[in-house]
Amino acid sequence: MKLVPKFLTTTLILTLITSIITYGCKQTSNSSSNPCFVEVKIVNPSEMPSFQSAEYVGNIVAKKKARIRAYYEGVIDEIVVSTGEKVIAGSPIIKLKNGKQIEAPFTGIVGEFYFNQGEFIMKGEKLTTVVDNQSFYLNFDISVDYSSRVIIGTPIEIIDNNNFKVLVTSKIDFISPETDQRSQTMLVGAKVSSQEYGFRDGQQVIARVILEKTTGIFIPITAVRRIDDQTFVFVVKEEESQCKESSLIAEKKPVKLGNIQGQNYQVVSGLELEDKIIVSNVVELKNGQPIQDLSKKTP
Repeated sequence: MKLVPKFLTTTLILTLITSIITYGCKQTSNSSSNPCFVEVKIVNPSEMPSFQSAEYVGNIVAKKKARIRAYYEGVIDEIVVSTGEKVIAGSPIIKLKNGKQIEAPFTGIVGEFYFNQGEFIMKGEKLTTVVDNQSFYLNFDISVDYSSRVIIGTPIEIIDNNNFKVLVTSKIDFISPETDQRSQTMLVGAKVSSQEYGFRDGQQVIARVILEKTTGIFIPITAVRRIDDQTFVFVVKEEESQCKESSLIAEKKPVKLGNIQGQNYQVVSGLELEDKIIVSNVVELKNGQPIQDLSKKTP
């Protein structure tokens, strides 16, 4: 049996240990479950206009809506338009066999018909409706607690029920002088145009009343984490880390949040405009976690 020199044995052992350590480090660095560092996107908080607001369920009401009744007796010879079609003011809606006709009082959309061709109608019977689909009114009740802050001209926004985006802006132009004793609310109203968004008579919408406008600090929704009752973000700190590839770490910072505006939270306290916050992969972070800024990564 040939003996291996002692110094060669030591060298082989050291080489083997180094290889194991290097391989382990590479495995750790490449592992998605336990990376040496987490790649993140970093941004600064934004200063944006903010507002204090209150939201209510409002009803869209057509400013012009008419029940079309028969002002002649006779047998229906022809129904000139169909339900849902547009009619021009003064144009015929129904023609009778006696030569008389029922006309549209104004331009709008025709509703459902209650009689068919060939049927006899008597004077005063309801035939259909015509709704002006261009000009609407928004009515909703607000709490009397805001009576001193809501005046004629107070801005409002109509919010999409599905994605909470602002559809239309307007201003309050009516405030009821009476209070509902039961609900302790008062009726307010605002003119709404349907040109930008196709409202319908009787439609329910979310009405947001802008009570006060200021400026504030905002951060993307993706930066926020919640655990139990605690809300926090991760800010970036420069500090020597165990990762050779990065000298940045994530530091957990509690924040108090306000309203959501679009895709951003207002920060009431806990952050400054100078802070750098992490907006991606926040679920992978822990306090003191080494990070690497994706924007500075060489392609």
